[in-house]
Amino acid sequence: MAIALPTLALARARGRQTVCVRNLQQLTIAARQYAADYEGVLPLTSHSGSESAWLKTLQGYGITPAQALCPDDPLRGRRQRQGGTSYAWNEQLLGELAAAHDAGARPQVAYLAAPSLEQLARPAETLLLLEQSEASGTDLRGDHIHNRAWKRFPERLCELLQSDLALARHPGGTLTTCADGHLQHFPPGALEALARQGDDPLQVPL
Repeated sequence: MAIALPTLALARARGRQTVCVRNLQQLTIAARQYAADYEGVLPLTSHSGSESAWLKTLQGYGITPAQALCPDDPLRGRRQRQGGTSYAWNEQLLGELAAAHDAGARPQVAYLAAPSLEQLARPAETLLLLEQSEASGTDLRGDHIHNRAWKRFPERLCELLQSDLALARHPGGTLTTCADGHLQHFPPGALEALARQGDDPLQVPL
């Protein structure tokens, strides 16, 4: 029995990771279906109000709140109670924030000139959904990565990335999806290595 226990634990961990993979894939499919209905533009985040947040929007495309929660997320229960998500949008895919929003106001539309998926130069390399860390918010306001701050503090890029993303939630690293719809796995240290070179892994080339 002592020999079998580690094998059983690994099998369970892989089962939880499989659920996470399925969640990310379903969320990405729904997001791309939404984009197909709205001239290629992705759903908004909670910056445009809770009812406009992508998690609420995608419920109209068959997504349930449970699909926004990773089984391996230590804050899964709290996020479930508070209507949050284990996954976060790459906010750079939505264009620039409205100046009024930066000043603290809450306009109906917080983003200006959001690019369409067709405008992305390299959609297969553009990260869409990521696993957020335990340092991120647990309610709906934590539905996106605040990676605009990364641009303002390039010297802290690696530190901010480590703070915002769950980089080792599963055996073998972290899971993301890309704008073209495919799942991307990053082994431990891979995203940090890019950041140390000064490369923003969440950059959106147009």
